[in-house]
Amino acid sequence: MMWGLRKRDFVRARRPCHRGILVFVMKGMMELQPSIMRRGNHFSLRRGGFTLIEVMVTVIVLGILVSMVATRFHGDLRQRRDLFAVRIDSVLETLAFRQQLGQSRIALTWDGDRRSLILERLYRESVDDESPEWRRDLLVREVVFDDPEIQVTGIRFDGESIDLSRFVRWEIPLDAVRPAIEIEMTWGKNTDLFQLLPYDGKPIRYGLGLEAPDGGDLEPIDLDDVGRGDESW
Repeated sequence: MMWGLRKRDFVRARRPCHRGILVFVMKGMMELQPSIMRRGNHFSLRRGGFTLIEVMVTVIVLGILVSMVATRFHGDLRQRRDLFAVRIDSVLETLAFRQQLGQSRIALTWDGDRRSLILERLYRESVDDESPEWRRDLLVREVVFDDPEIQVTGIRFDGESIDLSRFVRWEIPLDAVRPAIEIEMTWGKNTDLFQLLPYDGKPIRYGLGLEAPDGGDLEPIDLDDVGRGDESW
């Protein structure tokens, strides 16, 4: 048996319960309005805002996040540069190996449309009006510079630069001295220079991670002569 209940209480109980949604909306609206704070027997209005400590903490956290993102971005760029550097080294080293064997004609090819560096071998000589057939050397993969932040900015044979916007096939002589080959690669604000000298079997890399001087080429430095022989080049 229920005591103390009136008829209108039963009517309220049968109505749909939208009170929870209404309370939630009202609370949200109250947070946007000046909050009412009770102090003793008085009421005072205070506009919502951030304290100085909250602003300082937010700025510090944002600074840490920005530095983490910048460090990760630079580290990722360096890793991508290292990958391209290894591929260029492989192409030049394989070229020197093939030239020393002297078993087949080889050529270092630059495809300006695809922005790719290819080591090719001659598989068929020219017959009548047909052109000779060149194919990619299966010992080394093609290097495609599809990264907008890492690009080849110069290729030179004995100091003679080639047009990087065109397709250029430079055949390496088998019965003569090999030309000095230089490949300049720019990544970010830095430039690396790969050089394969005529009688060397492996390329030399200069300017690793160093910014190229304006209007000048990178020059090799003998660390022993400058008293820095314990450092790695």
